[in-house]
Amino acid sequence: YVKHCRLQYPNRDRVLEAVNLYMTEFAAREAAQVRLQAHKRQVPDEDGFITVTRGGRTGPARQDAAPELALTQKNKQKGLEDFYRFQTREKKKAKAMELMRKFESDKEKPE
Repeated sequence: YVKHCRLQYPNRDRVLEAVNLYMTEFAAREAAQVRLQAHKRQVPDEDGFITVTRGGRTGPARQDAAPELALTQKNKQKGLEDFYRFQTREKKKAKAMELMRKFESDKEKPE
């Protein structure tokens, strides 16, 4: 019974060592696969065409395009301010009230 229990629940150090070994091998295989995919994206085949593979670029192609990309992202974030129609109406109403208040204060000022 004791032998069966020991086989069922192995030593913690042995399990940890086996898991660490497996994870390092897995990470190495995964890194090799990523390198192979990146290499495939750059190497043309025998006809001179570059094979289209899954996954694209992680960033803009050129440094010139980076500020434009940042600007478009900022504009997208800006567009979500007034997502709902009532938010737009409330904003317009508040702006009109502010203009009326300024008009009244300007009207009261002596010339």
